[in-house]
Amino acid sequence: KPEKKISPMKDSTLDCFKEAKSKLEIKDPWRVSAACGEQLPKVIIIGAGMAGLSAAYHLLKHGHDNLVILEASDRVGGRILTTWIGDTAVEMGDDGIEGASVVNSIYNLANIERLGIKKLPKDQTVSYLTSESRIIHDHSVQRLMFKEMLVQAKEAYKKIGLDCSLYDFLAVRMQQELLNFPKHMRYDSERLLYGMLNNLKAVMGTELNKVATQHFAVIEDIFGNDVRITQGLCTLLAHMVRHIPMEWLQFCKDVNSIEWSACGGKPQVVVRCNECEIVKGNFVILALPLGILKKNLHCMFVPELPAIKQNAINGLSVGHTSTVYLEYSDPWWIPNELNMRVAWSPKEHKNMTCWTKGIGNIQEVPYSKRVIMFTVGGEDAICMETFSEVEIAIEFTNFLRQLIGDKTIPFPNNIALYRWACHPQFLGSTVFMPVGSCKALIKDLYNADVHGVDGIMPILFAGKATHATYFGTIHGARMSGIREAERILKFIRAQKEQQTSAVELAHQTEEACACSS
Repeated sequence: KPEKKISPMKDSTLDCFKEAKSKLEIKDPWRVSAACGEQLPKVIIIGAGMAGLSAAYHLLKHGHDNLVILEASDRVGGRILTTWIGDTAVEMGDDGIEGASVVNSIYNLANIERLGIKKLPKDQTVSYLTSESRIIHDHSVQRLMFKEMLVQAKEAYKKIGLDCSLYDFLAVRMQQELLNFPKHMRYDSERLLYGMLNNLKAVMGTELNKVATQHFAVIEDIFGNDVRITQGLCTLLAHMVRHIPMEWLQFCKDVNSIEWSACGGKPQVVVRCNECEIVKGNFVILALPLGILKKNLHCMFVPELPAIKQNAINGLSVGHTSTVYLEYSDPWWIPNELNMRVAWSPKEHKNMTCWTKGIGNIQEVPYSKRVIMFTVGGEDAICMETFSEVEIAIEFTNFLRQLIGDKTIPFPNNIALYRWACHPQFLGSTVFMPVGSCKALIKDLYNADVHGVDGIMPILFAGKATHATYFGTIHGARMSGIREAERILKFIRAQKEQQTSAVELAHQTEEACACSS
């Protein structure tokens, strides 16, 4: 019989292996606790999306247990909404993690939950179809050229302060570059570049003549591939929701007004909800969509917000993007190969009146064999949302048949979409920096030290539109919620230090009086 090998860890002749039994005991510098007979300042978090839940969990983790979360809908997640269609889970709102690396807090959250992660290739094969049902095969030069134009727009703002609309910059550059092509290539090249322009509009959720060049200049890209959570993006929330007591979460609570005061450095807020319900506290972390803030700016706050906050909210803009999923019982495309865009000419696009002109991309849902998706942006997305599911499916099928030149493409047997633009609790799906805005507006929105306000501002802002570095991203939303939670923790610790100093000073005064007597 072969001799059994003894592991070095179990070999009694070796005593160099020692088991580490002690555990590190690290004091939490941010931890807060209430004094005997007292309560910590009450925090009211409005919105149970990524920003609101991140703020609540961060406060709870550091010992703050006096808070409530008011959510207008009947679920958590906000723009994170996963549903099931056909053979796959699909994202109705935010669709993945951009920049999968350790500097991305959302990616780290997925790793904590041990979620299934699949990387999406950075350069996917795309087919461009003209209105004559012709595929343009060779578009690598134009694709690299368009990417370089976006980089140039960013550099133009950073280096010379060029502040114009993204459309104006790209339109000029495209015309300049088209002259460099041989005459026989200009026809297709023009359609390719304008097709890429239309896809960018669908992603941004607005007409590009409204977007400032500095939108790309001030926002940092996170290194790493984009990834998809196989179980659905909503599973990212499980780690936080699992630890937050359910009694803290109150659903179907539409906020009508917020009364606030910061007199003498003692913040006070009164939140009035539907059915005349009143919630009193000391701080409000407002994690509402920018569209809701803009609509209710002059009727929600009593007194009105300081002018600097109003200017910030008015100075940033909301975009509209809708993603539609279609399931087919008999797929008509080759698996893993459907990824196409429309190569419009400017004249063709201008003459179209149907919402289908806003379609940016048509592709198979990754890792699905029966579901495809398309994205519509801007005013076309708002228009599309006014139609029923059946009308949308019919119009898209007719558009697809004409584009491909195949009248036999079947109608889908199922459709899924979410109407973000017209939903009264969202009124939009993306945020962007319009022409005339600046990065300072974002900082003005979340800054708590406001001129004219005595002490800290009791209304704190979190969400995608409130992070100056990762503006408009899920990562930025999460970091903004943590930022506001830490602001409150810092305020509580500063108050305790002041109270401790006052008590010590009183004791020293008493001792001095006793000695003198």
